[in-house]
Amino acid sequence: MDESWSVTTRTADVAIDVAQVSEVVAFYRRTALVVTAAADDLASHDFGRWGSDDPAPDTELAGAEGVDPVEVRIDEYAAQRYSSLCSGLVSRLHAHAAAADDLATALHVTAGHLADADLEAATLLTAEISRWQADRW
Repeated sequence: MDESWSVTTRTADVAIDVAQVSEVVAFYRRTALVVTAAADDLASHDFGRWGSDDPAPDTELAGAEGVDPVEVRIDEYAAQRYSSLCSGLVSRLHAHAAAADDLATALHVTAGHLADADLEAATLLTAEISRWQADRW
C-alpha cells in the first residue's frame, strides 16, 4: 500500500481514508515504543529494595531494643508487595505495548488489502468500460 496518497477507498460498502489510517498506524507504533520504554525503565529499577537492603533485617532488628519485630516484618512484606506490584506493572505494560504494535500492523495490512482490492477493481472496471466503448463504436 502506498501511504503517500490521500484518497478515500471504497470496497463492499466499506470506506477508509488511507492517509487517516496511516496516521492511526503511526500513533499506535509510537504508543508501543513509549510504553515499552516506560516498562523497560521501570524494570531497570529495583523497587522495594528498601525493605531488603540488609541480608537478614528480621534477625538484626527484631532483637534490637525499641524495635518491634512485627513492624520489621510488615516493612519486609510491604517491600515484597511493592516489588511484586512493579513487576506486574512492567509485565502489563509490555503486553499493552505488544498489543498496540499488533494493532498497528493489522490496521496497516488491512488498509493495504482494501486499497489494493479497490485499485484492482478500478483497473478491471476501466478495462471493461474501454472494451464496451470500443465495441459500441
